[in-house]
Amino acid sequence: MSSHAKTKGNHTKQHGPSTQASAKQQQHHATQTPSSLGTSAGQKHKRNEGNSTEQDATSSEQPGDDAAAKKPEPYTGQKVYAIKKNTFEDPNGSLSRLKCAVELVIHLLSGAYNRTEVLELPTAQCVANIEQVYAGSTLLRSLIDDILPRAPVKSSQVQQKLREVRIACTGKSRSMIARNISLIPDDHIIFAFGLLKEFGLFVWKPDILGGSPTSTYNFVHETAFLKIFGQLILTRSLDHMGVLPKYANNSALQQRFYQNYLFVTCKNQAKREAKGKEKLRDKRLEVQQTRGWSIRIQSIMSELACHSDDEDNTTKDSFLIHKMPRCSSKGTTWMRSTDEFITFCQSHCFSIPHVENSQNHSHPPKGYPKVALDWHDPIFFNSLLAHIRAKYINAPIALPLEERLDEPGWQKMKDDEFMVKYGNEVRSYGAGGWDAPEDEEGGKGFDANPESDMEGEYEDGGDLGDNDFEMGSTDTTSEGKDVEPMEQDEGEPTDDDARDAADAAAAAADL
Repeated sequence: MSSHAKTKGNHTKQHGPSTQASAKQQQHHATQTPSSLGTSAGQKHKRNEGNSTEQDATSSEQPGDDAAAKKPEPYTGQKVYAIKKNTFEDPNGSLSRLKCAVELVIHLLSGAYNRTEVLELPTAQCVANIEQVYAGSTLLRSLIDDILPRAPVKSSQVQQKLREVRIACTGKSRSMIARNISLIPDDHIIFAFGLLKEFGLFVWKPDILGGSPTSTYNFVHETAFLKIFGQLILTRSLDHMGVLPKYANNSALQQRFYQNYLFVTCKNQAKREAKGKEKLRDKRLEVQQTRGWSIRIQSIMSELACHSDDEDNTTKDSFLIHKMPRCSSKGTTWMRSTDEFITFCQSHCFSIPHVENSQNHSHPPKGYPKVALDWHDPIFFNSLLAHIRAKYINAPIALPLEERLDEPGWQKMKDDEFMVKYGNEVRSYGAGGWDAPEDEEGGKGFDANPESDMEGEYEDGGDLGDNDFEMGSTDTTSEGKDVEPMEQDEGEPTDDDARDAADAAAAAADL
């Protein structure tokens, strides 16, 4: 047999199975109905189109297309302090227990005895004071090392702090952090807060939101924490947390866990809380609007600056309102009463009940400051510059005196009626709703007229002189302003009636 015949035979044998398979497929198609043929053909056509599309997409992609399509993520400082799960090998869980102990001591020093509580942030004045103390030394670390060997002083402030810790942990017994803090001995807690006092830190408030992690202020807090944490491990104060003594001198690992928890976890929590401040303002305004109260009352809380920066939502029912230095006590009381109403509504119904009059705007009309005048504390307001106080000449009075807040009906009064019954009384007693101290010439209240700074003289006919400015009513005694006549009871003779009677008597005498 020739080679050509062998090749042909092999070729025939090689394609034999495929020929048989094609024959079986033709026989199968012949037995199908027309409808089934159309369906199967359409499905195959769709599958072929999908396969061809996938092949085209695969062939058109280049190795560098994925990298070019992905946008570079913005750089954030938090990535420097982030710790991934596989960063450390922890077969026996000792590093996890060390990390939990670091977080526990952070909550102890900051006074936040619950994981959901946001750490209290420092004020700008507090940061400036600490940086001023440590600004005189070129070697900050050597200055701090000089402080460390000295024993902390057991002062009355430290003893008071110990009592506050014990009372707070007793009231939050359901919190795991509070229960673990309660297991730390008293002497060791006294040592921790006494050492903070040696550093000049009467309160431990790291600047996690507005300051740099490497700033002088945060560096002092970090150094004090590492020293305290190492001593607590050596004194076996954290044995109930399962911390091994070998980590007492490993300051690098302690620092890594410290920075990760503060500048990643706590910072994100503080950012979420800061965003909730605007929602809190909107919620309070919505309550005032749905109750049909006047815009005058909304002006006491229409701006974000009217709300405290240190408000927290520990109970998830209502925000805790702290006293702001420049806010009057009456304004703080009114904020708290609004939150109490919100809490009451949430506990008794799914939504705040609607009222008929709910068309008030969230802000007062333009033309004068949005914030009510009696939101300010009088002492703080009088310390402002004259041109700033001049903007509040026509600002509204939002609330009556603090002792008259419980009286019904004033919330829906018109402005003129409110000023006659409550507003003038508030103006004469100062912006804060309390009897302001008299000055040398007997004036009371607060000064919103810049001319009084230059002249210092009071006009005749009023108790306040230049301090007595118009607050939306026509009841004034200043020169050049209209004086609304006093209302008199019906039947009581007026001066005009007496004059008419005298004229009539004179005319009768002439006759």
